[in-house]
Amino acid sequence: MRDGFKNPLYTAGIRVFKDHHLRYIESNVGTLFSGHHRTKILAQDLPEWYIYGRYYKCWGYMSTKGITDLLYVPNKFVNHFLKDDWLYISYGGKITETVPPEDGSYYDRYTGYDETVWGPEIIDILQGARLYSDYDISGIIRQIKEKKDWLIHEYPDEFSPERWGFDVDRHFAAALENGHLPKFYALTLDDYFSPSFVSGTKCYYGAMDEIKAFIDALDYEKHKSTVDTFREFTDGNAMAVHNVAYIERPCSSP
Repeated sequence: MRDGFKNPLYTAGIRVFKDHHLRYIESNVGTLFSGHHRTKILAQDLPEWYIYGRYYKCWGYMSTKGITDLLYVPNKFVNHFLKDDWLYISYGGKITETVPPEDGSYYDRYTGYDETVWGPEIIDILQGARLYSDYDISGIIRQIKEKKDWLIHEYPDEFSPERWGFDVDRHFAAALENGHLPKFYALTLDDYFSPSFVSGTKCYYGAMDEIKAFIDALDYEKHKSTVDTFREFTDGNAMAVHNVAYIERPCSSP
């Protein structure tokens, strides 16, 4: 469902009670947690459909691929926008309501969901669901607009158009920011002739589109092995040999 990643949520840290205090603990080697279990996964390993944000009071990454159902429940008891609203997420089933609305319990009212999100991350997850799960979020966008109109009507001093100009359409039209650092790839060429006509090994670093442009410009007959391996890698062949430099900016070539 999520291309080799078993869990929909990975966090940078966990909240645990230790020495009679609630503490936030992170891995000392930078790996992520799944629940309270430390994994061998780094944030850089996660595919682009894992969206960075604050989930269950921890920073982490939630998958927006494989989503089969969403349910948005706006909170119309307080003067907050999104902060106390809930988005229920299902990866494989349908979300159903089981408790009458008079019950007042939002968390236990529904079944069939796998994760919940509240706050500004709701918009990011909805954008990701539309992009990576081909999920129709138009109905939820209408609900969010209705919540906005409700706030303006019920709390005009705080949410009048002169004081609060949140544009729902503009936010959903904006490009999705998944919070990932850019990945820079390392390409090694053997027996490559430099401008000084010295044969040897040469390394190049850059974003994927830069490496691809470089590969496309190579003499195929001379660098057939490198070109074919790169194409196997970009086509998803797990046997292709490749190196990924997990850095914030590209290295300079030697």
